[in-house]
Amino acid sequence: MASPQISLAYGALLEEQQLISELTASAELNIAPHLLARYRKAGLAPRHIQLGDRILYRRDDLRTWLTEGPPELPRRRKRPKLTLLPAPA
Repeated sequence: MASPQISLAYGALLEEQQLISELTASAELNIAPHLLARYRKAGLAPRHIQLGDRILYRRDDLRTWLTEGPPELPRRRKRPKLTLLPAPA
């Protein structure tokens, strides 16, 4: 468990840098959290900061990303259709 001093310092850092969580960022962008994560993994998301296991975004970076317009995600490959073979005689 984090000490109160560390928690206060962390909170001050978030406020000073205007950092918001991935969940808050996805709500502000009006997209699902898993889609924002998919953008990030594809290298197409707004700039982010990783602190431990937390992903944080600056509000200014979100605004810039929205102004430029979210990029198209690459399409997933379609699975090949299975063809049924005739039953052996």
